[in-house]
Amino acid sequence: MKIRITILSLALMALMMVGCKKKDPWAIPGDLEAKREMLAQKQSDLGKLKTFIKTLQDSIELQAPTKKEGKLVTTMPVKAEDFQHFIEIQSNVEAEDMVFASSQMGGSILSLQVKEGSYVSRGHLIATVDSEPIRKQIEQTENALSLARDVFTRQDRLWKQKIGTEMQFLQAKNRVEQLEKTIELLQIQLKKANVYAPISGIVEHVILEAGELAGPGAPIVQILNPNKLKIVAQAPEIYTKSIRKGQRVKVVIPALDDFEFTAPVTLIGSSINPANRTFKVEVATNSKKGKLKPNLLAKIIINDKTYPNVMAIPADLIRQDVEGNDYVMTLMHKDGIITAHKNIVKTGDTYDGKIIIESGILESDVIIAEGASSLVNGELVEVQK
Repeated sequence: MKIRITILSLALMALMMVGCKKKDPWAIPGDLEAKREMLAQKQSDLGKLKTFIKTLQDSIELQAPTKKEGKLVTTMPVKAEDFQHFIEIQSNVEAEDMVFASSQMGGSILSLQVKEGSYVSRGHLIATVDSEPIRKQIEQTENALSLARDVFTRQDRLWKQKIGTEMQFLQAKNRVEQLEKTIELLQIQLKKANVYAPISGIVEHVILEAGELAGPGAPIVQILNPNKLKIVAQAPEIYTKSIRKGQRVKVVIPALDDFEFTAPVTLIGSSINPANRTFKVEVATNSKKGKLKPNLLAKIIINDKTYPNVMAIPADLIRQDVEGNDYVMTLMHKDGIITAHKNIVKTGDTYDGKIIIESGILESDVIIAEGASSLVNGELVEVQK
């Protein structure tokens, strides 16, 4: 029993000794001055702790840096170059030489010497019209002329013998001259029975066949000169200053898979059509080895403006903010970080999907292309490689 009491006493004393040695650092003293001293000490300790934590964080980042991921974008450089603006005018292919071979006298067509697609030279016989009535008239007139000459010969002989009157002599002479003139006119008329090609070219269309009746002046065939075509357009009057005679233009034929060629302007109308406020423009050409045909639709493309040494970018890269300002997004590099930068720009003329930037960007800028629509100013980006 005594031994137990002794052990308990020793343990209690040990606990009291430990309690006296270890003092609670968070225990608030009762004395006011001690409290103030403790507050100052803890505030000093807090400042040192914050400094230590910041130093520790920097050290960790240096040893194991974390990389923030930005939005993936593509870019395009800016380059100053000449920018050409064009105007497009709808037009048609027309024949410069498309004429009719016609009969100058009426009658049945005895023979037709050509068919559609035939090539004929100028003066080539096209058709022959029945000339039998004229031949009969010539025959009758020649018989009358033979008789008139016989009468004139007799009258001349009598007149030289002082027989008969001068009037009879003159009448006989006049009769011969009249009949000779009539035969001459009938011979000319007879030549008109043959129809000849007025130009060299291709027989485009046969209008009357052999055996059909042709009236005076009625067309028998249509002939086209394929080497003389023209592109004809009606240009709006606002382009009066933009088109010049001799200016080379581009012609595009949509129906021929956008077949194109260049040629000079050969005619500009001297007046404005009051009905539609347009003027005529013609571009001479040929069939381009048979490709072009009259009445094909075409487009005349004319370079009306050229801007030297300007910056032009795809028009779909231009954005507009809530204040109505046009802007593009460019890359900004700072301290190894790449962000998107909003550049307010002033735009100019546009053509074929490209637009001139008059101010707001430099040649050293790199424009964000894909991905620009969802970016905000200062946002972190990553350039796709």
